[in-house]
Amino acid sequence: MATTVKFPPLDPSDLGTDVDVMDDFSPVWGLVAGRDNLGRAYYRRLNTPAGGLFYDATYGYDVKDLLNADLTTADISQAKAAIKAQLMLDERTQSVDVVLTFNKTLKTLTIAIKAETNDGPFSLILRATSVTLAVLVIDGVPVAPEIAPDFIAADVAETAAAVVFPPAPPAIGALVGAATINLSLAATAKQPVADSYLLFSGYADNSGLSQTHANRGATVDASFSQAVAYIPPACTLRSLRLVPLTNTRTVSTTFTVYKNGAATGVTVTVPAGSTAAVTDTHSVAFNGTSDTFSLVSSGSPTGHISFGATIETGPVRVMKFAGIHSHDVAETSYLNDITGLASPNAAAYIPPACTIVGLRVAVGSNKSTTRPVNVTVYKNGSPTSMQITIPAGSVSTYVDVTGGHAVSFNGSSDKLDVVSSRTGAGPTFDTQVFEYGPGTWVKPADARTVEDVEYGAGGGGASASNIGTIGSGGDSRGGGGAGGGGGANKNVRDASLLPASVAVTPGALGIGAPYGTLTAGTAGGDSSFGAYGTATGGRGGQPPTSGVGGVGGAGGTGNAGTGGSGGSGSAAPGVAGTAGSAATGIASGGGGGGGYGATPPTAGGAGGAAPPIAGGAGGASGGANGTDGTDDSGLSNIEQRSGSGGGGGAGAVFNSGIGGTGGQGGAYGGGGGGGGGASGTAPGGGGQSGDRGAVIVQTTIIAGDVALTATLELT
Repeated sequence: MATTVKFPPLDPSDLGTDVDVMDDFSPVWGLVAGRDNLGRAYYRRLNTPAGGLFYDATYGYDVKDLLNADLTTADISQAKAAIKAQLMLDERTQSVDVVLTFNKTLKTLTIAIKAETNDGPFSLILRATSVTLAVLVIDGVPVAPEIAPDFIAADVAETAAAVVFPPAPPAIGALVGAATINLSLAATAKQPVADSYLLFSGYADNSGLSQTHANRGATVDASFSQAVAYIPPACTLRSLRLVPLTNTRTVSTTFTVYKNGAATGVTVTVPAGSTAAVTDTHSVAFNGTSDTFSLVSSGSPTGHISFGATIETGPVRVMKFAGIHSHDVAETSYLNDITGLASPNAAAYIPPACTIVGLRVAVGSNKSTTRPVNVTVYKNGSPTSMQITIPAGSVSTYVDVTGGHAVSFNGSSDKLDVVSSRTGAGPTFDTQVFEYGPGTWVKPADARTVEDVEYGAGGGGASASNIGTIGSGGDSRGGGGAGGGGGANKNVRDASLLPASVAVTPGALGIGAPYGTLTAGTAGGDSSFGAYGTATGGRGGQPPTSGVGGVGGAGGTGNAGTGGSGGSGSAAPGVAGTAGSAATGIASGGGGGGGYGATPPTAGGAGGAAPPIAGGAGGASGGANGTDGTDDSGLSNIEQRSGSGGGGGAGAVFNSGIGGTGGQGGAYGGGGGGGGGASGTAPGGGGQSGDRGAVIVQTTIIAGDVALTATLELT
């Protein structure tokens, strides 16, 4: 006759109903439900040898075997992991934690289990000896001893009666021989994989803002660019445990695991000022390809909190790397959880025997707006196929879990590196020159520093005496004054301090006066780089007056040098025009003054130097023109583009010819020479123009730093 056992229907949070079974069926069947049922299920799993069920090779882990071994700390850790892994096989279990306590005197092992189930928290306490496993407490309720004996009595088997063979028939003889029984056993032992952890440490400041913390071993400011969300390997994160190291906050701080930018149920709260560890046993799964992970702390306007944290990831092996690819190196190698070293393959080491099956890179900040960065797994100093390219400017996450890219290491000699690289790591330069009219400077991408140099324009030289008619008589006058050299201004600043564009104005050159007009030269224009730097132009030279030579114009000014002043014109026969003054710093030289008309006439003064460039020579004979100043515009150094002054014109021969014209100032900003004087009916010479001003802006371009976190998944 068949017996039918009917079970009540299950609610979604019901832990089930089953036959009341411990080691064996009771003489009288009963039913057990809910937490008692779950406790018995845990008991049976931990009282069954691994593979003890022929239909389920993963079922069972006999904790009694632990009493027969001299356990090390590593053995205990592995045992805890094995127990947790076994209990997680029960589909009613969401997460579990285990505490093992050995009593060497009594030779017993107490196993305290705390689990999160479909019906909420659940606890179980077991006690094991070398021969028994007992249930002591289920969910806080002591269990009666009769269902969990502390010992197993040996079964005493009755002595079997001897086998008596009948006498053999005479024709056969006596029955003799030996009976043999062969027993063949086969089994597979599996070592449970120990649980792995993501390790965190960080510092939450008093900014009042929520902060994201980096997955790395060193303590970093949470606002630092390496504090990023990233993609972990496929795993279930559980058992967040956070230990405050210092806590000066006057309000509580909440730490939450985020998935894809949204808060999950994995969260702990640290009370104000507390340094006690806090734990949460909720869990959340990540798919290993697109789900991003981050640990976020709530903000506080007062105090700070520094901490360390572990998040259990189940049987997943990972190695984590974090650091910065610096702007000034081609390659950077990274140590595990330590900021990268700026030299190729410097961090090579020998990992345990493993195969790397996944590379994940999350970019926290990326100032490289023009150049991509490659992150590559190296084996024995050579790149492998496992590589990720970070596009210029990207702050996204990238994954390489391609099967064909897996890399194996033998654990004895194979060396591992994680290397970031970028082509063209050295600086390049962008030079923009403005000299013929207003323009706009545009800041290049990846600009690091900007040097702007302004050269003021040179002043024009004055002309000498009025035009006369040969043979009709005229004024005897001195030489014209020369124009002053332009000043120079220079600044070097971080590119971030400048806007995307700046209006630029180069100074217009000072005009020299026409010959015989007895007029002043005009001043050179100022050169400016927006409101960020200005160099003034040199002043124009003045014409001679009766008995007094023309006065030279003053030099322009700037923070990098003052232009040379223009030379004065000769005031008397036999006295040459005055030489222009040399510039200071990187400014331009002044022009030379004009000579006096006489018989014989006097020479014009030499132009002032713009070190190391000498000024133009003055006119040496009657009516000779001054020599032009020298240009430095061909030099590559933008800080030495100033010009020297033009020489002054020589005076005219008495009643004959025309006074010499001054020389042109050199680019940029050289002063023009003064015109040579005349006597009798000869006309005076003209002044010459100074040279144009300029603004030169040179930008150092360096692809910026890239902060990254890399995770390697191992099997």
